[in-house]
Amino acid sequence: AGCKGVFDVMACHFYSTHTLPSAADGWGGWPIMRRIREVMEANGDPKPVWITEFGVTTRGPNAATEAAQVEMLKDAMRIRPKWLKRIFWYTAQDFGAAEANEGGFGAYRLDGSPKPVVAYMQSLNA
Repeated sequence: AGCKGVFDVMACHFYSTHTLPSAADGWGGWPIMRRIREVMEANGDPKPVWITEFGVTTRGPNAATEAAQVEMLKDAMRIRPKWLKRIFWYTAQDFGAAEANEGGFGAYRLDGSPKPVVAYMQSLNA
């Protein structure tokens, strides 16, 4: 479409579910990202790909456990292809009402205390 050379990276914005990225019935982002990468490579554009807004909520009616947040990120890091250079966590801190599903994606709780996923993130940079 004529955008080759215009950008430095391809950012893919996927909404996560409770399903681990590696699951057979899993998160739909991985096949789509592979297809995006195939199109980029077929057109001579091997730039890196990033995932934006990754995570799972720990609040509201669709809440996962805080341990599930860690497992989702560990699984993503374990299976990510070399061309997937960055995974950005959806939001730093929870916000809004306790029952608000959208407000529970943070790596930090409403009170500012870290969820277990923070320790795992820090271990990646050690």
